[in-house]
Amino acid sequence: MPSETRLKRSASPIKLANLCCDAFKDGKGKRGSDPKKDFFRCPEGLFSSAKKINSMMNISKANLLKVNGKTMASHNERLVLQALYEYGLLSRTEITRVTSLSPSVVTHISRRLLEQKVIYEAGKRQPGRGRGLVQLALDPDAILALSLVVDFQRIRLGAVNLEGKVAEYQRIDTSNRQFSPDAIVDAIDRFQEKLKDRWDRVMGLGLVLPGTVDPPTGKVHDVPTLSLYELDVRQELRDRFQKPVVVENDVNALSLAEQWKSVNNSNSNVAYIYLDYGIGGSLFLNGQLFRGSHGAAGEVHYFPVLDAASGSYRHAGGLADGHAILTALPEALGSFPPEMAAELKAAKSTVFDQLDIVVRWALKSEKVAAFVRRFAETWGVLISALVNMVDPDLVVVCGTLSTALPVYEDIIHRKMKDLVPGFPGSHVRVIPAQLNTGQALLVGGGACALIESGHDFILNCGYRPEK
Repeated sequence: MPSETRLKRSASPIKLANLCCDAFKDGKGKRGSDPKKDFFRCPEGLFSSAKKINSMMNISKANLLKVNGKTMASHNERLVLQALYEYGLLSRTEITRVTSLSPSVVTHISRRLLEQKVIYEAGKRQPGRGRGLVQLALDPDAILALSLVVDFQRIRLGAVNLEGKVAEYQRIDTSNRQFSPDAIVDAIDRFQEKLKDRWDRVMGLGLVLPGTVDPPTGKVHDVPTLSLYELDVRQELRDRFQKPVVVENDVNALSLAEQWKSVNNSNSNVAYIYLDYGIGGSLFLNGQLFRGSHGAAGEVHYFPVLDAASGSYRHAGGLADGHAILTALPEALGSFPPEMAAELKAAKSTVFDQLDIVVRWALKSEKVAAFVRRFAETWGVLISALVNMVDPDLVVVCGTLSTALPVYEDIIHRKMKDLVPGFPGSHVRVIPAQLNTGQALLVGGGACALIESGHDFILNCGYRPEK
């Protein structure tokens, strides 16, 4: 085995197999052999290298093959799916070239995926003389993830495909803040009936909640708007539906969706600030989702901000979130256009619909815009704090209130100029999110579930909900 090879005790079966193959390539196996093709034939030279690994990890040859047989098959299938996901139409020969898998393995995997209708034959391409090559394509709707977004007054469910599109959607309005795991189970049961035979395509479930969530354990630590504290619902959902389950913070899910589908995903360091009925934040540092030690990184809701009215410090969320805006709305409503008041009166559904009405009118009424700008001072302080702390390339404002960014962006830039003087403040762009908030939350929950179920090729950001 090459002297530069280092094997840790935590090495996965995939890494172990790759090390064996690398050693085989380096002359330990038979001349001219394909190590990946011959791996399961157990050539003497390969096991000569494997013995060295066994002595380091204290495992037997039988265990080595037993572990790698199933794992390598799953790994190879993901390689084929990834190739088709990234390149689109490919022939079996091209898949072999792209993945470095043997032709027989590619043929076996493609036959199985065709039978399962995960991929399909998309005609022939004529490269030159001779027979045309049959092209294979991935059906994005053949693999789905169920995304559940739970917040104050509503539960939204969506079936998200491999392209990040919501193939099926359902919204369930709830009458109050009371929430229980039974409500989630009932919502999934109803959605399962709506999907019918497509339920078998669902590979995993992504549960998205506001507040502090620990994805590795699935525990919900603190969701005040839903009166949830120290709730563990993941195992119950796993046992009930027999699928992988991820529990994720809403802003982290939204930022994952932006990283997946937005054209701005090439930036390595991005700070997301969520302005909606609640306030939150998420950080992508060096291209990876950054959680912090306790899963609360970027949680700007609790950032202390001076309240000019009382002269004391309060949480930013209580001063300038959507709840604060709607609380102050009745006092200012008399000066607003009567058409807006009529719309608000007719809005019988949720506070989110009311907030959406405020945002739409802020873009066309100076009086409503002035009302919204009252809260932008606090938002500017929060964004300046994030810029000072993490020095991002980009700040993305997301949530319902991000739509009205043109109304208050001058206040944001003025605050940044005051609180982040010179470099780096002058080099940081502040832009609105590209995805609709409701869509982004569903897509983000779907991305979490797809990654957890083994389809991590959709998003190269190191997202790992499990420890």
